[in-house]
Amino acid sequence: MYYLCIVKLKQITIQPSTSSVKSGTMTQKNETPSLRSPKNRYRVEVHYPQPLEGIGSVVSFGTMSLEGIDDYIRRYWMNNQPKAYVVIRENKKTYPEFDWQTVRTGDIEA
Repeated sequence: MYYLCIVKLKQITIQPSTSSVKSGTMTQKNETPSLRSPKNRYRVEVHYPQPLEGIGSVVSFGTMSLEGIDDYIRRYWMNNQPKAYVVIRENKKTYPEFDWQTVRTGDIEA
């Protein structure tokens, strides 16, 4: 079974997908870009001290706002790690143009 994950900055809801598995197309349920969309204004990378099985040593996602981002990372992306190194980049241009600049780096603790 496939699941469609609808994510808000402070809340996550997982629902069974209503997309067609045969055609391979996904139906987007919300108006905001997905976590992987290049249209997001910010790109967040969470670097783990040691690689995690099935994940690796880095996860990344996009967001339109940094409001509450530290709590969001702690709640959904720490994966039971005591701390992680976080890099946040901002696209200073408007999609489809890109000018990614680092706006914040540093450790975050669970």
